[in-house]
Amino acid sequence: HSLIGAEEYKQINESGQSLKDPLLSSTLFISLFLFFGYFWTKTGQTLGMQVWHLRIQNEDNTSISWNQALVRFFVAGVSIAAFGLGYLWVFIDKKNRTWQCIASESKVIRIPKRS
Repeated sequence: HSLIGAEEYKQINESGQSLKDPLLSSTLFISLFLFFGYFWTKTGQTLGMQVWHLRIQNEDNTSISWNQALVRFFVAGVSIAAFGLGYLWVFIDKKNRTWQCIASESKVIRIPKRS
């Protein structure tokens, strides 16, 4: 907006050209990964996961690494692209894991509510 001007930006958006913009797509992709990666590696929980009392962690109860977060992020996209099969895998796997958990060698646990 500030680089090309308000009117030019409005025209690009209205014509649908912003959907094909590699800079915008890259910025959105990186921002999304940094959001999830930060929360997963620091506390194991995004804001939504805090509400649902869920946490991502390693088998030894430690936070996942940035590499594991990247794997989870990419495999989540594959899971969605496969019509949600990666998420439904939790009903097939004996350890109740999704494709993201299997690929990143992590697990999602339920945290008991505080009384």
